[in-house]
Amino acid sequence: MGVKFVEEGSRHITLHFLGAQTDKKIKEICDLAEKTAKNYSGFELTTGKTNAFPNKKFPRIIVLGAESREGEIKKMRAELGEGLEELGIEIDDRPWEAHITLARIKFGKIDFLRLLKEEPDELRWMAESFELVESELTSDGPEYKIVKKFQLKF
Repeated sequence: MGVKFVEEGSRHITLHFLGAQTDKKIKEICDLAEKTAKNYSGFELTTGKTNAFPNKKFPRIIVLGAESREGEIKKMRAELGEGLEELGIEIDDRPWEAHITLARIKFGKIDFLRLLKEEPDELRWMAESFELVESELTSDGPEYKIVKKFQLKF
């Protein structure tokens, strides 16, 4: 079966996909992110349900949901999104749920309903920062490089 699991060190929650940007625009994005990070204290994230895109019958991407108790992650994402739009960066306006990509199915079919029966235990962790990350697609999968880390206030 053609399943490619995301390596543990590469798992993340994407707040916004920005595409290619100029150095000038990256500086503006960093300024915005720095300002946004100062508006949020660290918060706890909890894993949710396992899901599939585009659907559970013919999954191509397997994800693990994530949520914050007071919706902090959604609020922070929305604030970043508004600032990005003010910078002239187009953002995805489809409904968004925080999730961690676990695997991509290149070919073949998996029994997603069986996978759901093996739902992992709930995990909890503190979100203390977020990062601007550059990704490069390679034949072995995406490679990530942290451009800058933004510390939440405590």
